[in-house]
Amino acid sequence: MAPTSRESEFIDVNERLCRMLGYGKEELISHRMADFTHPGDAALGASEFRLLPKDGKFIYVKHRKNTIRNAAGAPVNRLDIVEDVTEQRRVERELREKADKYLSIVKGLPETNTNLHG
Repeated sequence: MAPTSRESEFIDVNERLCRMLGYGKEELISHRMADFTHPGDAALGASEFRLLPKDGKFIYVKHRKNTIRNAAGAPVNRLDIVEDVTEQRRVERELREKADKYLSIVKGLPETNTNLHG
């Protein structure tokens, strides 16, 4: 989670985001989420995309933005909420691969016209 300025720069970051990206709090302040976004995902503006942590291994994240408003209702800052969904994406990919494998096996079976009722 990170409050960001109107220019999308991190004002503050929590420990979880620091661990997720592999940087210290001081290293992240004044950077933008876009500084860590996979180049192929940058233009998507999607709520799910890849980030590049310090270790160089991309992670998949879900990203939500909440506008922070002043007493008059004018937008002041934004709160970015980031959830690492890398493991979820890996499991989904594995399930798709297994489903494809079993479907190809079933499609390869010979068709039979067995009358089970006599």
